[in-house]
Amino acid sequence: MSPAHTPARHGPASEGHTCACCWEDPAREQEPPYFGRPATGLPVCRESTLLLKTRVRTRAVGVRPLIELEPTGHSLAVEQREGITVERVRAFADQLLGG
Repeated sequence: MSPAHTPARHGPASEGHTCACCWEDPAREQEPPYFGRPATGLPVCRESTLLLKTRVRTRAVGVRPLIELEPTGHSLAVEQREGITVERVRAFADQLLGG
């Protein structure tokens, strides 16, 4: 088998591996969560979202990863943990999509 077709074997994220190294690997769902931090801000949040601590959980190939924020008092983390109102979702959509 050529290197391009060799099934990838990855160590845990704590060993410096990234989600990108297994992006096309069907076994990526078995990977442990990766540590991450957003590199861009969300203008819809009252507080800065830059560099919040997250866990990135890979899912099936073709499905976007699940991003879990560290459970802190940050408003976005609270909304992720406790739920978000329909009105707040509409406000996000209006701001982000120019509605």
